[in-house]
Amino acid sequence: MKVPMKIFQEPPPNLDETWTHGAVLGGMCGFSDQNIADSYFLAGDTLVAALLSGNERGQDLVNPIMFLYRHGIELYLKVIVQPVDRNHSLGSLLEGFCKHVREQYQQKVPVWLTRPITELATFDPGSDLFRYEKTFPPKYSQRIQNGGEFWIDLKAISETMKHIRKAFRRVIIADATGEIPPSYMA
Repeated sequence: MKVPMKIFQEPPPNLDETWTHGAVLGGMCGFSDQNIADSYFLAGDTLVAALLSGNERGQDLVNPIMFLYRHGIELYLKVIVQPVDRNHSLGSLLEGFCKHVREQYQQKVPVWLTRPITELATFDPGSDLFRYEKTFPPKYSQRIQNGGEFWIDLKAISETMKHIRKAFRRVIIADATGEIPPSYMA
């Protein structure tokens, strides 16, 4: 390589929708928090698809996949709950979400949605378990290291995440329109 490539470059003058090998970031191509949350889910789905096609090993991609899904959940919860204190606590965000659904729609958030998020909140309360070898405080990474081995069915996780994302979208639509879709959590 001759000269180091710049990461952030001026868009080419003849750029159009056929240019799929890159992306425009910033300016008129801004992204909403929901768009960003969707992109984390899409990235997780894309990695799982690469695994299922036999191109990659689950062991090599489990941490990025879990981080992408966890972060997508966190961002969606922040879009819906709009917390004043922006931290990485899935537990408090989930509590806020359940309160919102209960107060706004007189419905209880189903266990199929709360259980995986609660499990992620328990194992990764600070959003660093899937990013670093050791978490802070280290007791969470030690739970994984010292607690034996855990199997993560990435295909099943991907399916669960599709349903969670759909439920979040339904809440966002209901919040925007004021209408409660029938069985919006189904």
